[in-house]
Amino acid sequence: MNSSFINHILVKILTLLRFAIPVMFFCNGLIYANTLNKIQVITYNAGLAQFPILPITIVPCNKSRLNEQLNEIEKKLKRPFILILQEVFRSSYSVYKLWAKKHKYSFTKHKVNKSGLMIVTSEDIEHEFFIPFNRDTYMLKRGMLGIKILFNRNELIVLNTHTSYSNSKKVNSIHVSQLKVIGAILNKFRNKTVVLGCDLNVGKDLRYINQTYDPIIKLWHPFISSLHSNFCEIDYENQNVSWDRSNNPLIYKAKFQLFDKFDLPLLHKFDKNEEEDSQLDHIFISSDIEVVYGTKLFLNKPVNISRCKNYTNENDEVYLSDHYALEAMISLQ
Repeated sequence: MNSSFINHILVKILTLLRFAIPVMFFCNGLIYANTLNKIQVITYNAGLAQFPILPITIVPCNKSRLNEQLNEIEKKLKRPFILILQEVFRSSYSVYKLWAKKHKYSFTKHKVNKSGLMIVTSEDIEHEFFIPFNRDTYMLKRGMLGIKILFNRNELIVLNTHTSYSNSKKVNSIHVSQLKVIGAILNKFRNKTVVLGCDLNVGKDLRYINQTYDPIIKLWHPFISSLHSNFCEIDYENQNVSWDRSNNPLIYKAKFQLFDKFDLPLLHKFDKNEEEDSQLDHIFISSDIEVVYGTKLFLNKPVNISRCKNYTNENDEVYLSDHYALEAMISLQ
């Protein structure tokens, strides 16, 4: 094959690349794009919650699950990325921080003892902020954690939050208050390019066991209607759920643990066990963001953890959290 023919082929390829344009299509009001200028977004309630003072964990086997979480997350990450985490408290934050430093990722420095919120990213963090809720429960001080990064010369605001929850018997006024604050914060950023990863403890499909009211009507619809039209949720693919009570023993069998080892059944009366399989976790975006692909489940496969035998499934495997992670790919216009 002579050199002139090779040069001719190279010129053709370069010409095609030069004039190639992204292919876009629309679905549910979102812009879906095939483009190289993309960034991976993951939101994950890691289920590593601890009491702010006492050595009591809310979901069993924190340490064992944490190590496996990091292994699986590292396999999945694609630079550039944003990893939005909830329920990462105290010692778990330290482990995630060391992991981020090892790989030279940027991470938020806000104290997690009472919020459990953390963001890790492959990009440089230009600015970090935290807006507390005016009401909270269980000695917690949650709110909205945010960062500003520059991606492809665009400013991107990344937000992270986790609310209280309501049970089957009545709407929790604190839950309602927090949802209102989240809506108000988003509306303040209505002219910005924004991604929000969150666990809102409610979604468009939420049902309780033996419920006495409809949480979709009482909680979800008011929240969605309060949002500026500039924001919308990236839909789950295949109508999956991130809260899988039917299959996950960390939900339907879970007990508080002392020192991450000893079950405390007398302390455990957990209203969240009333939530049926649901889409409790969400990724919201502003309208100027393109969706490369929609929300997929991630970290939804159980693994073999020898020190967590009381919470295995029929195959003697343990899920990595009581929630599954969500992953989406987006692009900035």
